[in-house]
Amino acid sequence: MKHDIILPVGGNQVVHDESQFSGTAFSVSYPETVQDVSDIVRTCAQSGESITVHGSLTALNGAGVPLYGHCMDMQRLSQVTYDPQDQTVWAQAGASFQSIEQTVRRESHMTREFPASPTEKTATLGGGLSFHTAGLRSFRYGSVADHVLELEYCNNKGEIRRLARGQDGFDLFLGSEGMCGVITGARLSTVPLLPHVWGLIFFFDNDDTAMDFASRAEGLDCVSVLEYMDSACFRLADEYRDSLSALSGLPSAPDHHAAIYLELESDQEESIEQAAEELLCAAEELGADPDKTWSASGDEVEQFRGLHHAITECVNMKIAQYHAEDSRVKRLAYPIRLTGEGRKAALQYYRHALADSGLDYLIFGHLCCRQVLTLNILSRSAQDYLRGKDLFTAWCAQDKKEGRYSMHRCGVGKLYRSLFCSTAPLDVLNKRIKSKQRFDPENRFNPGNMFTQTTL
Repeated sequence: MKHDIILPVGGNQVVHDESQFSGTAFSVSYPETVQDVSDIVRTCAQSGESITVHGSLTALNGAGVPLYGHCMDMQRLSQVTYDPQDQTVWAQAGASFQSIEQTVRRESHMTREFPASPTEKTATLGGGLSFHTAGLRSFRYGSVADHVLELEYCNNKGEIRRLARGQDGFDLFLGSEGMCGVITGARLSTVPLLPHVWGLIFFFDNDDTAMDFASRAEGLDCVSVLEYMDSACFRLADEYRDSLSALSGLPSAPDHHAAIYLELESDQEESIEQAAEELLCAAEELGADPDKTWSASGDEVEQFRGLHHAITECVNMKIAQYHAEDSRVKRLAYPIRLTGEGRKAALQYYRHALADSGLDYLIFGHLCCRQVLTLNILSRSAQDYLRGKDLFTAWCAQDKKEGRYSMHRCGVGKLYRSLFCSTAPLDVLNKRIKSKQRFDPENRFNPGNMFTQTTL
């Protein structure tokens, strides 16, 4: 083992993620090989030290933030290899999704792509698998986990193991927030790179017409992206327009209440043209102005894709500003689970609950198979933050009562642990507790995520 692979920092290593949840570690490491990971785990096991694993710390729940013990930064374990024979890609856990995308396109000579990346391209594969991440194009291509063919991990004894899809234990690692072991790599499937892509943003006067439009769009074969953004998203984007290059080339949005962003992909441009014509007619029937619709094609679509990520960055910057003024403020992101005709009622329910709160908020996210939007509360003070948490608690209780539970779908970590433990259905709790007891009975990996020590 390398003699300096574990570096003592005496509790002075402060770590925080995008939620502004922070903690400290007593030692750190930066593994560059799978053997390094094994050696670190064996050393910590011998000394009885816990291990908190993280990648680029883009999460919103404190899962990768250590409260004590050892902190393992995976970002140097980042090799990506494309196999032209079976058209798969092997990526190590610290590889960014940007690197995975670029490698597949380059090595396949622009014939294949990895389509499931989250909008945060600097996020790492290990984190994406730990949180069951779904990206912008999940409407057609599903989540990152849907593309995993084989998983490599280091167990609590420092042994390197592999699991193929379908094997016992494979699904338990996905969405486990690093609690079962250290994911070191995965083999991912790729898809053909389609030559034609269009992006369209439609603006509507209310949520009902926006959701009616989304329902019509779902039936079109070439739709690959279906996203919702409310008007508060665009107002926040205007506020940070001069700070983010992704926003500088976009015009100001017209007056509206809600927007639907779609992408159309096909190997035949005629199919896209026909679908776009149908969408424009449907939008006009629902009161949208076709002349105010934004459109792009080819490489220009990247600017629309950048808008979604830029809105997330704007939220992060706003929360960082408020956190600097009051360190008790952290990001609050609540998953709104939508189901079919219940979409309209769900949005009305949350907007009504917030109407008299005086809290600033915005809603955006994927209208895909998982049907989860994210409601972000912009807490200006500790009082706002506590009021927001109280709302979350009430919503979780109501969701559980009505069978709408979705808190775990966007990550629990340490920030939402108490909500998870008090409102999650018993089958969800039991699944996570049993997997933790099976793979990590000593609670060595990522302690404090989802559960406290006494819960386990």
